[in-house]
This record gives sequence, C-alpha cells and structure tokens, in this order.
Amino acid sequence: MILLLCIEWLERATELIEKDDAARDTLGLAKPSYEELDDVRSLKRPQGVCDAILRSLGLDDIPPGGLKNEDR
Repeated sequence: MILLLCIEWLERATELIEKDDAARDTLGLAKPSYEELDDVRSLKRPQGVCDAILRSLGLDDIPPGGLKNEDR
C-alpha cells in the first residue's frame, strides 16, 4: 500500500514538474537549477501535516512533539 502511494506521488510530482516546465517555456521564464531545488530541502516542513499522514497510515504512536527529521 505504501509503495503504491509513493508511486502515485512520484507520478503526480512528475506531471506537475512537466506542466511547470512547459509554462516556463511558454512565458520565457528560467527553470530552477538543481541547486535551487536542493535548497528547498532546508525549508521547514509543516510538521502537523506530516504527522497526520503518518497517523493515517496507522503509525499513531508519534510523540506529542512529532518526529524529528532524522527519525523519519
């Protein structure tokens, strides 16, 4: 089940990236570089949403403060 969700997420992400690239080409806008995309990893994640997703997968033993990134 989790693998199926991951595959669906990857397909949807790929579709959105392709649409974004096409729109940027049409408008003559630059596409972000790999380094710019990699910088996104340093952005703070919405903890509550991440915890809710884990709970919906049956992982409801999450501590009150949520999981640390290194525990995910």
